[in-house]
Amino acid sequence: MFRYIRKNILGVTKTFIYEFDLNNPVPKITSEVDISFRLATKKDIDLMDDENYCYDEKGKKYAEERLKKGDSCVLTLYNGMIIGYIWVGYDQLDISIFNLISLSKNRVSTYNYLTLKEFRGKRVNNSMDDYINNIVRKVKKRYILDIIDKENKTSAKTRKRAGYKIIGYIIQLRFFSLKYDYIDKKLLSYLQKQ
Repeated sequence: MFRYIRKNILGVTKTFIYEFDLNNPVPKITSEVDISFRLATKKDIDLMDDENYCYDEKGKKYAEERLKKGDSCVLTLYNGMIIGYIWVGYDQLDISIFNLISLSKNRVSTYNYLTLKEFRGKRVNNSMDDYINNIVRKVKKRYILDIIDKENKTSAKTRKRAGYKIIGYIIQLRFFSLKYDYIDKKLLSYLQKQ
């Protein structure tokens, strides 16, 4: 109960910003299961539920907005079933829901990703990263950013294994329904320069 209050009502959260430079090669890590990928459509978003995919009605509406604005949702499929997804934001970083900052033209960000529990630990995310890297190279970008809560050790480990480096952090302050995101001005300048 105390953790819930600290994180959602009164509290401070620290999230790290990770960056991957596509000019720095990393060994390819393939999934332990036979998976495929494709870009999501509005129909795919509508089919995802809250229980399995963490998409309630508000989340679906936000996802549809992001699709209209040009973001991509990459679906991971196993035998035709959606087992995961990851979003790619072009030229902006989603530091918290509905709080975007602009990025330089050579950067993209990944956000809001999920792998179904029964497929975790099978290197699915590493294969997703490889697919994303190829998409980003095709649109002539160099850097991929990701934000991970400091408590999320599994995602941090996955990002480090994929060659991402921590370049800074965001402090999120909450006081009941008020929220403030703090990002260092030097880091913000770095993210927005070419």
